[in-house]
Amino acid sequence: MNSIGKLHRENTELTEDIFDLQSRSMPDNLLFCNVDEEDSFETRKSENCTGKVLTLCDNELQMEDSANNIKIDCAHRVGHYEHSEKRPIIVKFNLFGDKTDCKKRGHLTNKPYSVGDQFPKVIQERRRKLIPYLVQARHAFKRTSLVYGTLYIDR
Repeated sequence: MNSIGKLHRENTELTEDIFDLQSRSMPDNLLFCNVDEEDSFETRKSENCTGKVLTLCDNELQMEDSANNIKIDCAHRVGHYEHSEKRPIIVKFNLFGDKTDCKKRGHLTNKPYSVGDQFPKVIQERRRKLIPYLVQARHAFKRTSLVYGTLYIDR
């Protein structure tokens, strides 16, 4: 029984380490959700996600001349295409400052699209479960922050 408990604990530690490594590989990434997607298979194959994000930054986030001022390493859609849904675009920024500026400006708008950090699925699930507690604490005028997969209330 002792060796089974030890294996279980080691498995849990390794799983947490994997989540941590996944998250550390994503600090320069943002998810742009609800960005229009091409309808036909041929146009989806040649979709310019970088261009769409830069246009959104210019027109919606009021970032002047984003094509010359923002450096994007790569941008692509994630997930399987379904006609009724828009897949998010993952954008890897070359400079962390560009990422933080886009994220900050994305939160200031009241538009149909959203801009947010990319997290592993397990961390997304943890965050989703913590949101009701975050909302409840904010309604009670407490200082809150949701960092990675942990909710802090009044520090």
